[in-house]
Amino acid sequence: MSFWQELKQRRVVKTVASYIVAAWVLVQVADTLFPAYDVPDWGMRLLILVLALGLPIAIVAAWALQRTPDGLRWDVRSRSGSLRIATLAATVTGVALVWYFLGKPAIEVQVENEERSIAVMPFTNLSRDRDNTYFSDGLAETTLDMLTQVKGLKVIARDSSFALRGGESTPAEIGRKLGAAHLLEGSVQQAGNLLRVTAHLVRVRDGIRLWSRKFDRSRDDIFSIQDEIALEVVKAMKTLLPKGQRDRLLDQGTANAAAYNEYMKGLALLPLQEVNALREAGKHFNKAIQLDPHYARAHVGAARAMFGIGLTEGLPDEGWKLHEQHVQRALELAPDLGEAHVQQGIVLVNKDDMPAAEREYRRGLDLAPGYATGYEAIANLLYSTNRADEGLRMIARAVALDPMDGNLRVSYSGALGQVGRLDEAEQQISRVLEDEPDFAVGYQQKAMLKMLQGQLTGALQTLHQGWARDPLNYELFNAECALYLEFGAYPELDACLTRLLARFPKHALDPDYQQQAWVANGTLEDDPGALEQTYFDEPIDRASLLVQLGRYKEALDTLLRGNDGLLETSPDISQRSLWQVLTVGSIRLNTGDKEGGRRLLDGALALAQARAIGPTPHLRQWYDAIALGMLGRHQEACAAIRKSGDAGVITAWRKLDLTKALDELHSAPCYEMALQPIRARAAEAVQAAHDAGLIPPPNPAPASAPVAATPTR
Repeated sequence: MSFWQELKQRRVVKTVASYIVAAWVLVQVADTLFPAYDVPDWGMRLLILVLALGLPIAIVAAWALQRTPDGLRWDVRSRSGSLRIATLAATVTGVALVWYFLGKPAIEVQVENEERSIAVMPFTNLSRDRDNTYFSDGLAETTLDMLTQVKGLKVIARDSSFALRGGESTPAEIGRKLGAAHLLEGSVQQAGNLLRVTAHLVRVRDGIRLWSRKFDRSRDDIFSIQDEIALEVVKAMKTLLPKGQRDRLLDQGTANAAAYNEYMKGLALLPLQEVNALREAGKHFNKAIQLDPHYARAHVGAARAMFGIGLTEGLPDEGWKLHEQHVQRALELAPDLGEAHVQQGIVLVNKDDMPAAEREYRRGLDLAPGYATGYEAIANLLYSTNRADEGLRMIARAVALDPMDGNLRVSYSGALGQVGRLDEAEQQISRVLEDEPDFAVGYQQKAMLKMLQGQLTGALQTLHQGWARDPLNYELFNAECALYLEFGAYPELDACLTRLLARFPKHALDPDYQQQAWVANGTLEDDPGALEQTYFDEPIDRASLLVQLGRYKEALDTLLRGNDGLLETSPDISQRSLWQVLTVGSIRLNTGDKEGGRRLLDGALALAQARAIGPTPHLRQWYDAIALGMLGRHQEACAAIRKSGDAGVITAWRKLDLTKALDELHSAPCYEMALQPIRARAAEAVQAAHDAGLIPPPNPAPASAPVAATPTR
């Protein structure tokens, strides 16, 4: 009898088939019920493991236990068959254990169901008073905010959906532009204290209304209207809502209609991202807090307004302290408010506590998985902590949630560039500028991509296009100075900084650009007091400049005062920038702690060679050469320089020349031979830009003297 026939005779095949069907049914039931009871994600994985381990038991039992007139008997007389069954059972057990402990099963990956995606369109204001548009917009936006908390539901961000206000596009066209399978549309009409709200959910692919409802209530009943709309939408889209999520979804945070009204006025102003609008938004949020001191969302709104002002104009230290106070109060009042955790992450980034900031960002996104701003924030953190690939995934998610936001699309292009996907980055920024040809920031990003390709002339030409569109944009003009720094054109950098200060007298010069110009022209060596006039955001920044100057003891004292974690015996370098690790490694190496210094430099070298780099193109190709030079491995350092030169890299090379920690490398015969071709190509690029008339003549009064100024954060 063949082995297969014996399997059928002993009912092994039937038993295995029945077991698999029963296990599949059990998994489907669990997949439905587990979310409803807030069972964590690992619960499903554990259930599958238990069922998988049960299969070899069922196989062995079906083979060995035979039904006889005297009952079940153990029968293993077929030695060859029993050996095969044992082998099969052991294989299934091994596969199950490997799957659980080492594999990445599909159940771990949260695959987004595109059918569960929605864009909340601005509700039409049908009231006679057109000034009430803020109320209809606010109703739509707060409903959107509620839906972003639902796991498994992709909610298009406000800026993208509201950008299509008033157009003549069909639902199918809007859905295609936004990447949404459903649209929530509505209207609001007010008469005194009476309110009529109409809302309907449209399926994009066929235009069918899945749900529609009209509410005739008093204005004081606005909260229950929002609750009903949000719950009906979730139900219509067949999305399960566990009790914990449901409670958070319905928690508006206030029962005070006047406070809610002020909050919505503030929300309407936030997207403008203009200083005056942000200040006005802050006033509305503060008025809401006065009306209801326990209104957590209003505290978050006030913090967001202050952060926006900090980005565009700058905040004094007192302003950042008030920002933190609003965030802390919001978390005290609503510990499960995702937006508050994201703002807390920003607070911690400002304190340079990246691990804690990352935890807050992830907690915020867990609570509000549709919050596009949160994905952008954590992407920026990941770039700065050597995880550019993961940062790219996060910014891609932000773009998927807010596909019409030009700034996010520009950030996505930049992220592609940082992981070396320059062709894709250029295609992305070209699409942005095709859609928005007057979007000045897009030209800045396009110029940076040309810089990464060694095209100074093309980069400057692109910046000129941006200047023509926004002649008051400081960052666009500051980008010119960045180009000169990257190409090692320090006289041009010095003149650029002078022009920048004359054009924008209220803005501070970028401290890094200014300090590098001073290092190049000898200002910091010739004038001992110059260093005290410079601005440093963190002690590590001052220490970095001191290392460039070869002043290691001062650099160590600076770090000791700042209690820098990289001075610990076994520091965690995974979330520090590579330049910071190189800085501290060099300090320890040159102040007596050679073992600790070498450990840090070896760690930095490993990260550099893996190209786990941050977002700044400055120095991005030279970390490995710098680490090898600091370690005294001069031939390998020269080989790394040649490798970058052969790849066409001609930017940021002057840092190699200007760092005194590399003086021994400078004396090595191979150094000049490796770097000279790169110097020559960079000089040719600078001369070509001069010949094209893209670089103004030198200013007779360069910015070589220190300018005491505090930059915006």
